[in-house]
Amino acid sequence: LGRANPYNTYRIEGLPPTPIANPGRAALEAVLNPPMTKDLYFVADGTGGHAFAATLEAHNRNVAAWRDIERRP
Repeated sequence: LGRANPYNTYRIEGLPPTPIANPGRAALEAVLNPPMTKDLYFVADGTGGHAFAATLEAHNRNVAAWRDIERRP
């Protein structure tokens, strides 16, 4: 977030020089064919993935776990 580059919209004024995202075929297919699930919430899990939850209570536990990871040196 602190580095200045043409794509860091926290540091530059206006829009970046090109699109920020260009989804691939797999991403588009996933949007068109989502898995059936009761999960409504997600948060980073510290491994590069996500923790999903069907209830706010479970989500809040996942968020607390993520905040613990963020605080680690």
